[in-house]
Order: sequence, then structure tokens, then C-alpha cells
Amino acid sequence: SVYQITPYPVEYTFGGQVTLRASIDSDDPIREVQVFLRNRGDNETYTDSAMFHNNEILYQHDLTTKPLRAFSHIEYWFQITPKSGDSYLSDTFTFLYKDNRFDWHTLSSNSLFVHWYEGDTEFGQSVLNAAGEGLERASTLVTLPALQPVNIYVYASGVDMQSTLRLGGLRWIAGHADPDLGVAVVSLPAGPYQRSEIERQIPHEVMHLLLYQVVGAPYYQLPVWFKEGLASANEIRPNPDYYVILSKAVEDNI
Repeated sequence: SVYQITPYPVEYTFGGQVTLRASIDSDDPIREVQVFLRNRGDNETYTDSAMFHNNEILYQHDLTTKPLRAFSHIEYWFQITPKSGDSYLSDTFTFLYKDNRFDWHTLSSNSLFVHWYEGDTEFGQSVLNAAGEGLERASTLVTLPALQPVNIYVYASGVDMQSTLRLGGLRWIAGHADPDLGVAVVSLPAGPYQRSEIERQIPHEVMHLLLYQVVGAPYYQLPVWFKEGLASANEIRPNPDYYVILSKAVEDNI
């Protein structure tokens, strides 16, 4: 038999649990339903038995013990085992697992997307402008391929951002970029240094994401001095400490 499986919208508590529900259109008695769940592109797949009652599938995935990567697309599917006959694999369904603790606003230009939850549209536009300038500067440093989407999530405090790191299973590489997801996460608190931090952090993280688009998975084997050097060279307003640190390193012959 072929089973008609209709998923319901996925519900989740960020860092807590994911609830998957679906209906099955079938007259065959079903013995078991197995669910499979993974980050798109990952090899590791979580699997567990789902509850099945009155042609409804229910599965709750514990994110505290089996975390999913924040801001990644999650794939899931079901294996239906009837009381008689062969097992059947459903289609693969997807949802975006983002930090839904906040009400995100979004602005975009071409393949650049900026998301923020605190601050007005002018603030969001200033971040998008810095991302666009970072893209332009990057194109003078490396030969860029056709641009894939770049998503920048702006947190209003370091505490909020660190909780995302803790709850979201992100693999921070080079600051706050997750290059294979095309995602950068930054903290830009309101205050007198916000503008300079936008002009420093945003082009920096954009370069990390673009560099991954240029070289792919070997990005992770590139030396840190090369990745960080390019990202730092891409900053509109570099950290003034760079010169001091470099001068001292030369002085101390490090």
C-alpha cells in the first residue's frame, strides 16, 4: 500500500523540544511508525519511535539531549510499518529551525538578508548597508562565485547571543559565522559604539561566509591567519587594537 502522509506545521520551543505531527490516510492496520530527523547536509540522523493513534502521528524530539543547529533547515521523514506487508518511507519534509524566542524583522537586498528584533528600520538598513559594502569590498579581495544567500542575525545583547550558542548547537567558526549554513550571528547593543561595531563586525562576518562560498568545505582547513586576515581586511572600520597588537608582536619578535 501507499500511504498518504500529510504533515502539520512544525511547532518547537527553541532549545527545548520539537513537536512533529502528521496524518496518515490509510485503511491498513499500522504496527509502528519510526521518525527520522537531521540537519540538512549532515550525516548524523536521529531516529526514534513516534506515537500513532487514530491515523495521527505524534513525535516530540528533545533538543536538550539531541540538539539541532540553529538557523538550519531540518529534514524529517517517517517509516510506516504495517501489521502485514513491507515498510513504507514517506517523502522528506523540511522546516527552518530559527531562534523563535524573538520577533524578527527582515530587510534584504539581492542575496543579503538582515534579521533583527530590537531597533527601527533605519537600524536594520544600516546593517544591510554595511553588508552590501562588505560584499563590494570582498569582491576586490577574492573572486566571488554566483552569490548564495547570506543571512545575518543581529542580537541586541551578548547575553542573548550566547544563549543562542548554548541552545542552538551552532559550530562557531571564526567569531560568529556558521559558513556552511550561510549564517552569521552578531551582537550589536545600542550605544555610542554601535555604528563602529556595525562597520567592523558585519563586513568581517560577510567575508567569512563569502570565503566559504568560494572554497566550500576546505574552508575549515584554511589557516586561521588567512581566514581572519581576509575578514579583518574587509572591515570598513577596523578594530584600532589591531595595529597595537601587531606592533607589539613585531617588537617582541613573536
